[in-house]
Amino acid sequence: MLNSKTIFTPKKTTPLDGLISVPGAVKITEKNFVGKVNIRGNSDNATFANAAKEVLGTSLPVIPNTVLQSSKYTVFWLGPDEWLINSPEDTQAELVAELQDAFEGQHSAVTDVTDYYVVIEIRGKQSRDILARGCPLDLHDRTFKTGRCAQSFFANAPIMLHQVDDGAYDIQVRRTYAQYLWEYLNQSIRQLAS
Repeated sequence: MLNSKTIFTPKKTTPLDGLISVPGAVKITEKNFVGKVNIRGNSDNATFANAAKEVLGTSLPVIPNTVLQSSKYTVFWLGPDEWLINSPEDTQAELVAELQDAFEGQHSAVTDVTDYYVVIEIRGKQSRDILARGCPLDLHDRTFKTGRCAQSFFANAPIMLHQVDDGAYDIQVRRTYAQYLWEYLNQSIRQLAS
């Protein structure tokens, strides 16, 4: 029986709990419990841009499909007035509050979207080959390099793809598509190995 002083903390779960990556030259893992915050605003407005930089420790990326990082945050360009920020686990509520305070009185929006997306890491020399099987983006290294991101589709699932390093990618996908995408990636890894 619970008394009035008992605090219930629910166990954190994801749609990928219990799923494993098939063995192969490419490995997929879930990047667990990354905080995700979406912001909207006018980066040409110096007050908005400076406020964001003060909180994030880095400027907002203004070049399409680029990523900037600070010691704590990764900031993805999503559009001329939209960015996605990845933060360490359980810091997104604090980040939302800091950004809302910094943007007070400005035309802007700050939304916690942590529970909306799952991040799947794909690592290995043949990662690009696996991704090319289901993604229409030109992933050749002359166009899609380290530090680039793009919104696209992978096997009909809407994703945001980020090239972290050579042979290393993060895929952010809606929770509802996470298991489907995981199984598709595993199937592609099996096919590549055969």
